[in-house]
Amino acid sequence: MKNSGIFIAIGVVIFAIAIWDDLMQGEVTPQLQADLSPRWDAVAAWPGVEADSAAADPEPDRTTTVLVFDDSGSMSDQIEAAKVAALEFAAKLPATTYLGAIGINSGVLVEPMPVREALPVLQSVLATVRADGGTPLTRAMRAAHDMLRNEAANQRGFGTYQILVTTDGAADDTGALTDEVVAILTASPVNISTIGIGIGDGHPLNLGGETRYVAIADVADLASALQEVAAEQTSFDPITAFEEGN
Repeated sequence: MKNSGIFIAIGVVIFAIAIWDDLMQGEVTPQLQADLSPRWDAVAAWPGVEADSAAADPEPDRTTTVLVFDDSGSMSDQIEAAKVAALEFAAKLPATTYLGAIGINSGVLVEPMPVREALPVLQSVLATVRADGGTPLTRAMRAAHDMLRNEAANQRGFGTYQILVTTDGAADDTGALTDEVVAILTASPVNISTIGIGIGDGHPLNLGGETRYVAIADVADLASALQEVAAEQTSFDPITAFEEGN
């Protein structure tokens, strides 16, 4: 019986190693074990904060994107190329886009503003960003969502809102990240999109049918991948659609 128990334990370890290897190769995509159906009462109440001076004439066609930029230590060999890609991406956004940016470790880089105004600010701030630290994605996602919520309050809820993440590795805080993603997806109209750099498809933010995810081999493809994802975002009609007479 003792030998049988040992063999079972060895088998469990081998299976776990195999699953881990598949995850690292991007062959297994973790799925959130939660109900991701939108809570329409919460979506309709979003952003749920008051603006000091909400726009008298909100722009229903405005898109506000917050870029979550990976400045973790693992990006040290690619950080300068990633900065260039982020600026190329911003330069090609439609002039009507509002753009904000957050460094995973360095915090707020640019508050949302018209992209033509944001571009020189982003260029200046990115010049000071260094690749250092871990990958605390939960904190960055929460900050990005708060940015969008405040911007939506100014727009009285009209418009399309997106968090666009770049990352080259799993989050340090996967459990907390899962909770944050569930909260964003089910209680707001915010779209979440992710570019996985050199990590394949196996990332907690890759949720088929719930988020947009693009896997790229290296940072050389980052600018075009960012542009593709930003162009293909979706929206929740009850909060973002504008109809005459409403």
